[in-house]
Amino acid sequence: VLAYVLILALQAGYAFDPLDWQALAAAPRAWGRIATALTVVLAILFLDRFADLRRHARIARTPLLGYACAIAALATASVLPLPGVDALARMLVNPLLIVGGPLLLGASVLAACRGSRHAVFFLLGWTPLLAVTVLGSLQLYGVAPRWTWSDDAALGAGAFEALVLSLGLADRSLALRRDRDLARRLANIDPLTGLYNRRHFDDVIERTFN
Repeated sequence: VLAYVLILALQAGYAFDPLDWQALAAAPRAWGRIATALTVVLAILFLDRFADLRRHARIARTPLLGYACAIAALATASVLPLPGVDALARMLVNPLLIVGGPLLLGASVLAACRGSRHAVFFLLGWTPLLAVTVLGSLQLYGVAPRWTWSDDAALGAGAFEALVLSLGLADRSLALRRDRDLARRLANIDPLTGLYNRRHFDDVIERTFN
C-alpha cells in the first residue's frame, strides 16, 4: 500500500509540490520505476502467502518468484551509475512490468480454480489496479494516448483494492480462528467415545489453579 501511495504521489506531482521531496524531484522516472517494481514484488509475495500458492498453484509459484527477483534486480540496476548496465535495465524494466499484471492474474486464477478462496479476493481487488497500472505503462509506447484520467482511475482502483483485500484478510483471520478452534476440539476429545480426554482435564485443572 505504501509503495502504491508513492506511485500516486509521483504521478500526481504531490511528491514535488507541496511535499517538495527534492531527491524524488531530481529523478522522477527512476523513482517511479523503483516504486512500481516494489509494488509488483510485494504484490507477488502477498499473493504467495495470502492465496497459499505453495499448495494451490505450485506450478506457477516458482516462475512468479523468479520474475519478482528479476524485477527487483532490474529496478536496482536501472538507477546504478554503471555504464551500459543502467541503460539496458531501463530498457527492459518497463516491458517486464507490463508482463507482471497478466502473470499475477494468471497465478491467482489458477489458485482460485484449485480451491483457494482467498485467490478470489485477490482477483476481485487487484484486477482493476493491475489493469490501470499496465495501461499506464503501455502509454509509454503510444497505447491509449488520449487517456488523460489515469490518475483518477489509479486512485479509485487503489481504494477499491484496499477495501476488497481488507475484507479478504478479515475472512482469512476468521478461517484461521475456526481451524484453530477445530484443532483444539479434536485434540481434547476422544474419537472413540466422543468424551473429553485426559488432555482436556489437565488443561482445565492447570487454568483453574494458575
